[in-house]
Amino acid sequence: MDQRQYTSTLYSLRFVLILSIINGISCFFGYLMLGINLDTLSQTYNEKIELFPDYMRASTEMMLRLPRMFDILTGLLFGMSFIGCLMMWKIRRTGFHLYTIAQLLIIIVSLLFVGKEFSNVGSLMMTALLVVFYLIMQKVFTSREMP
Repeated sequence: MDQRQYTSTLYSLRFVLILSIINGISCFFGYLMLGINLDTLSQTYNEKIELFPDYMRASTEMMLRLPRMFDILTGLLFGMSFIGCLMMWKIRRTGFHLYTIAQLLIIIVSLLFVGKEFSNVGSLMMTALLVVFYLIMQKVFTSREMP
């Protein structure tokens, strides 16, 4: 791989990593805030239920039925995923492993807490696609000396 191909590949990796970093940060804070404020959100929902459109009620009620531990644990796993992305940004192999483990644990935790209702095929496919992409990129960058 010459310098131009290396640079192009690095830019591709970094573009996808930016998207994963944004996702990791937003999910980290979102799930943690949901877990911390679950009682307040539940109370507000029950008081203002008439403001919610019908199509939002089922998913909101399912989300509010989940235990607080699910939200906090999922938030921490997204934080772990975010750290893995930062490590991959620096072309560290450990980052890929950390990211992959976090993503797999997010799926497992979701299946354990939510059960069959978690059957979000799109999310599972995107996770698999990103893991495979990062695996390919890892092999490209670790197969040779970096310039």
